Amino acid sequence: MSKNSFSLDLSAFSNLTEHKLKLVVKKSFIELSKEIIETSPVDEGRFRANWMPAVGGYDSSTTESEDEQKAIRNVIKEANTYKSGDLLTLTNNLPYAEAIEFGLYGDGQKTVGGFSKKAPSGVVGVNILRWSEYVERYARKYKK
Repeated sequence: MSKNSFSLDLSAFSNLTEHKLKLVVKKSFIELSKEIIETSPVDEGRFRANWMPAVGGYDSSTTESEDEQKAIRNVIKEANTYKSGDLLTLTNNLPYAEAIEFGLYGDGQKTVGGFSKKAPSGVVGVNILRWSEYVERYARKYKK
């Protein structure tokens, strides 16, 4: 084995490792985003469809769509553009998103303690607790 072949072997290993790391991050982000979308409370339908994924920044747009499956497809599409070191975000820019997450509603027919009865602990905070679970699952999967 020549001196150059050893460095090429390390380079290939490094690229493979980086590829696997990107897969772990992308798959974990997709899984977390799907959970956030699917556990979001539905009244008129727009809230689930308004989760906006972005790589390298934030998407501040909204949509009139009620198609939560389109939101999930957008997450997958956006995650597939991820490169190591990029910022991955998922935002919901509807005016009542913060009220749903932080319980800023008053008590009413559809709320209790300021929270939607359909999401009594918010949406993002309770799901983000699973991030390490997703990372561990995909790290084990791609370890081989």
